[in-house]
Amino acid sequence: YFTQEGLLASGSSAVVSRYRSLNDNWTELQVPNYKTTADILATTFFGDVYFVTGTPNPAPAADDILSTIRACPKGTFPAFGSCGQMALIDNPVSCVQTAAELRGAYAAAANLVFFVGYEPTPAGLGNVVIAAWDGNDLKECGGIEFKGAAFYDNGPYDLKVPVEKLGPAGLNDVHGIGNADVWAVGDRATVYHFTGPVAGWQQIFPEIDLPADSGFGISNDILSVWVDPESGVHMVGVKYTETPNCKIPFYLHAVMTGAGTYEFNNYMEFTAYETCDPNLDRTSLEDVVVDPDSGNVYAFGWAWSQGPGGQDMSLGLVMRITRPAP
Repeated sequence: YFTQEGLLASGSSAVVSRYRSLNDNWTELQVPNYKTTADILATTFFGDVYFVTGTPNPAPAADDILSTIRACPKGTFPAFGSCGQMALIDNPVSCVQTAAELRGAYAAAANLVFFVGYEPTPAGLGNVVIAAWDGNDLKECGGIEFKGAAFYDNGPYDLKVPVEKLGPAGLNDVHGIGNADVWAVGDRATVYHFTGPVAGWQQIFPEIDLPADSGFGISNDILSVWVDPESGVHMVGVKYTETPNCKIPFYLHAVMTGAGTYEFNNYMEFTAYETCDPNLDRTSLEDVVVDPDSGNVYAFGWAWSQGPGGQDMSLGLVMRITRPAP
């Protein structure tokens, strides 16, 4: 994630790393009091406050906070400042916590941060979750103490709906322009668009705009989204096929057609990196960003190749797409 302090990358064992320039190495940043058995899956910021989140508290006690959301002042690198642990609850009245896995985060304003992911449930397939922190400084609820709360079932800024076999499914990423043009994406071609609290979150179906033979559908897991004010919405992920069982990285683009309205106009499958070996599962594009200077789109992921001795190798995949026409 691009920040004023450089590029931030997050991952397993509560690690956040920063890269500032070609003359600088990756530096590991410390998140105070973050359990190393939890994975940080998303990082975002607004001003001098960073927000990190990921897998839920792995072994909570009765009075523990299930959420691993942290609001961290920038502090002095390589450490964040004193991080406040936020709660993830349905609303401030019933105060029901959830052990949702939050895979994406986007700070739309100083007092509005979105978190997206998936909530497992005892029955059914689980829930799609979009949570929102509205700038509140709630400190206690249901006997649990924390510093601020993100709500997942409280109003038009958040969303909780059941996962269905044909979609919607768990969400993987969220990004936007300000607080009235926000996109959330997930598995089984799941796309939600937020244009403000009046309409709330609306599910979008890209296949409606694309040609009937495009190949895009519920076999596409969308793993990342980036919204650019000039070139539109950019999404990447992996498509699964059944006969044969293969995995294909893809790119999906929507162009702005008016205020808050878009049309999906480009879908590309990168069959050169297709993998049909069931033992090789790291074939996908997992992140996408737009360079604000050139307008070029950069997608990052994994592909497979064979080494000199014929052994299977996992290779980092970086793709550049020349600035799409607006």
